[in-house]
Amino acid sequence: MKLITLSFSVFLFLLFCVSCEEEGLDLEYNTYTKEGYAIMSQYLDLPEEPLTYMDQFPRHVRSPLRGNFVHDSNVATLGRVLFYDQNLSADGTISCASCHHQHLAFADDKAFSDGVSGRTTDRNSLALGAVFSFRAHYSGVRIPLFWDNRAFSLRAQMEETFANRKEMNMSMEDVLNAVQAQPYYEPLFQAAYRESVLNSRQILHAIT
Repeated sequence: MKLITLSFSVFLFLLFCVSCEEEGLDLEYNTYTKEGYAIMSQYLDLPEEPLTYMDQFPRHVRSPLRGNFVHDSNVATLGRVLFYDQNLSADGTISCASCHHQHLAFADDKAFSDGVSGRTTDRNSLALGAVFSFRAHYSGVRIPLFWDNRAFSLRAQMEETFANRKEMNMSMEDVLNAVQAQPYYEPLFQAAYRESVLNSRQILHAIT
């Protein structure tokens, strides 16, 4: 009995010592490796830890299914970089943001937006700030996209936009090659998907 009591006392003492020691531990968790962040910092102005992204709908359009939608911050950060990257166009001059300006509800103030090689689009750019309509895709509602309603998913819309010869003029294989050619994408994809092999599915998912 004395042996059990002594053992238990020793156990409590060791537990107390460990718990006290842990208060002085300098535990650090980083989304990116130091090497990865150093590479990214040469090209991008991003914080060491991703911003928190969350869309919040006005009260008059909320429901039990449409309240707040919390995004994966690493995927959202990757999508943000892809959205502003002009390297994903055939002549390296056009990004998604070129025709969808944040200060204009992600629309354009031109009747026809500028595309690659000096071309102009056939229609005015849709305002991507209509987040409620786009959010409906997450709850299974099929809302047609483009002015002629020819696309029924954000993925289909993006693939067509990349491929349009007047807009970005890039196949998804071209987009993937362009992404793989930029050294700052590997740490972003690693943080978002925990995979070193990049693919076009991830690209479309991140922008969505």
